[in-house]
Order: sequence, then structure tokens, then C-alpha cells
Amino acid sequence: MYTCLNCVTEAEGEPAAVLIRGGEPADAQSADLLSNSRFGCAAADMSSYQRKNFLNGPGKLCKALSLTTKENGLSLMGSTLYILDAGETPDAIYTGKRIGIDYAEEAADFPWRFYLCYSLIWTVRSSTPTGSGGKWITPLWQNVAW
Repeated sequence: MYTCLNCVTEAEGEPAAVLIRGGEPADAQSADLLSNSRFGCAAADMSSYQRKNFLNGPGKLCKALSLTTKENGLSLMGSTLYILDAGETPDAIYTGKRIGIDYAEEAADFPWRFYLCYSLIWTVRSSTPTGSGGKWITPLWQNVAW
């Protein structure tokens, strides 16, 4: 069982949350902190496999952030864990079908999976992104400098 980072967006009892499926380090210092927590090494010492799979999944992200079930219910309005608006606006936000939720009946096919196509850290892709001209924009892992 993996720990996942869900941001609940409504009052208790209302089924409304966002699953954070991956992330990117903001800078070299953040990359070192996260890679040390996830792999026990500096970002520069990660193998190519580790770089490729660094934060590209909800469990991997939580491991790097040292999040466990102890943080369950923690408010994102406090100073312990919060989401910061970096002031950046993405060029495009892509959507796709949700995955692994066959039990959700008609909602299983809702396009409620959002991602940035130019992101360096990928999560598993299930279909061609809407609005991309039918092509994936693949980052060059070899050129990533932490």
C-alpha cells in the first residue's frame, strides 16, 4: 500500500479531492532534499532509472516528501504542508480519462486527469493528450540538469 497526496477541496462528506500524481523539484537544493529522502543520495548521484522515476507517481512523491498516514487530515491552510502559487501560468493544461477507477461507473470516462505536457516528471499516460495535435511532447532526460 502506498501513501497518496489527496487535496480535499470541499467540506467533510462531500466527495471532492485532487490526487497529486507527481511533482518536480523547484531547484537544485529541493532536488537534493527530495532525492535524499527517496533514494538516500544527492540528485546528481541518481542513476538514469532513478531520475526517470523520481517523482512520477503518487507513492513516489509522498516518499520523497516524507509523507505518511500520520499526515492524514492535515490542513493545507497551515504552515506544515501547503501548496504555493509560484505565479506561473502553464501554456496548456491537458486532460485525459481517469485510470484505475472502473468502479466509478459513468464517471470512469470523465476527462478529469490533468497534466502539463512539457513537464519533466511524467506520470503514466493512458491516451493521447487533448489539444496536443495528437502527439506527446517527450522531455529529453539526458539533458536534465539538477
